[in-house]
Amino acid sequence: MNDIVFKPLNMSNSYMTFPASRNYAIGHDMDGNPQEKSQPNLPNGAITLHTTADDYSRFLQELLDPQYLDKTLIDEISSPQVNISAEDSTLHFGLGVALQIVDSDTLIWHWGSNEYFRSFFIISKSTGKGFVYFTNSVMGLSIVDRMIEIVYADTSILKGWNQYPQYTHPYFILRNAYKDYGVDSVYIKFKNGIAREPELYDDDFYLNDIGNMALQKGNIEDAIELYKLTLKEYPNNETAIEMILKLEEEIK
Repeated sequence: MNDIVFKPLNMSNSYMTFPASRNYAIGHDMDGNPQEKSQPNLPNGAITLHTTADDYSRFLQELLDPQYLDKTLIDEISSPQVNISAEDSTLHFGLGVALQIVDSDTLIWHWGSNEYFRSFFIISKSTGKGFVYFTNSVMGLSIVDRMIEIVYADTSILKGWNQYPQYTHPYFILRNAYKDYGVDSVYIKFKNGIAREPELYDDDFYLNDIGNMALQKGNIEDAIELYKLTLKEYPNNETAIEMILKLEEEIK
C-alpha cells in the first residue's frame, strides 16, 4: 500500500497499521467521554487505515483524474457492481466505494464507522465538488445531511441511504437536554416535540433511553423520574414499569 498508493500520492500521514508516532486522535462516546484506542499491528483493508482528511482528499482527487494509479482499475472502482437498496435504484456499490448515479453525474461516496470514530466522503465525478471529514466521535455521522446540503444545496442526495440519526433528531436533542439541563428540560422538549412533530417524537423509546442514560451516570433518582414520565405518556410500557420496581427496591 505504501509503494502503490501512499508514496505516489504523497499521503505522508497515512498508515495501514497503528502509526509509530503519537500523532493520532482518540475516540469519544455519546457523552463526549474519551475512550481507549485500539492499536492494530496487522493491516486490514476494512478497518485499520489511519489517515487525515488532507491525505484522503489526495486519494479522492486521484479517483477523479488518475495520474499514478491504473486508469482501468479506477474505472472499475467507480462503476456500479451491485445495488445497495431495493427502494432506491440510484444507489450502488462500486469496488470499495459507494455510488449514487443521478442524471448525468456519478457521486462517489462512502462512510466509516469503527469503534468511536466516524467518517464520510462524497465527490462528484463530473464537477469535482465534494468533501471529506473524519471525526473522533460516535456522533460524527450526525452531520452528514447538513454537510451535503451546504456543499450541494440538494437535500435529495443520499436520502435513500442515510441510516444514522442526524443532530436535529429527537435522539440527540433529548440526550443533550438531559446532559445540559436535567430531567425537566427533557420532558419540556419531549412535549414540545410531540406537539410540533408527532411523527418524530411520539415514541416511548426516548424517555426510557434518557432514563438508561441517567442510570449509566449513576443518577438513579433521575432515572426513576424519567421512567415515570414514560409511564405518564405510555401507561403500559413494560420496560419503564420493570425499571421503576427494580430501582425503587434497590434504594430502599
